Amino acid sequence: MTTRHNWHGGLRKPIALVLVVLVAELSVVAAASAQSVDAPPTTLVSNHDQMDVGDGIYTYGGMVLQGFTTGGNPAGYELTDVSVVLLVPPPDPPNTDGVHEMAGLQTRALLEQPAPEYRIEIWTEKGVNIKIPDELLYTLITPASVPLGEQVAFTAPAEAVLAPNTGYYVKIIGATQVGWDMDREVDSGSAEGWSLRAGSLYQGVGSSGYAQYVANAVVSLRGTVLSGLGG
Repeated sequence: MTTRHNWHGGLRKPIALVLVVLVAELSVVAAASAQSVDAPPTTLVSNHDQMDVGDGIYTYGGMVLQGFTTGGNPAGYELTDVSVVLLVPPPDPPNTDGVHEMAGLQTRALLEQPAPEYRIEIWTEKGVNIKIPDELLYTLITPASVPLGEQVAFTAPAEAVLAPNTGYYVKIIGATQVGWDMDREVDSGSAEGWSLRAGSLYQGVGSSGYAQYVANAVVSLRGTVLSGLGG
């Protein structure tokens, strides 16, 4: 009696299993690629080339905040670093009127204190007509050396993702003077759809409110454009 082996039936199950595993692996790869990056870090928005020479935004030990808006890439962006220019204030008051003279004296007093702990943070924003910072989102890593008068990069933490078409603030803390741009323009080469808010905010030591400054703080944001459709 001849025994017939159903080879076709015996192979169906392994083939089906391989196909299921392959589809599952492809799904994992597709999900991972949705959060991958298309290119190395690039300039997202910057006004470093627009910096005015000679003066800057005085913080007197407080903080300066520069607003920006991201582009429309559906999957968003991952921030790599933020560069700023921290200046050396003049030894004498910048002006002879009462307000500026007092500010100059405060600046000179701060220069006699120990070196400040410079810090940069990214904040969300709130408000309709008047935008102000809302919640702390990321604290950047301060470099070991912060030379004054030069462009210095503060590194973003891992997975510092920014949503598309969304407003944020760069908060510069601890500086006595920050580079400024009175023309309030951005450099060529900034990513599509990215912009800096016209003017900046200033908050003095011990103050809970914000004052508006006509000039933009000089900042440069670098990062990567995330691929995928977003969520």
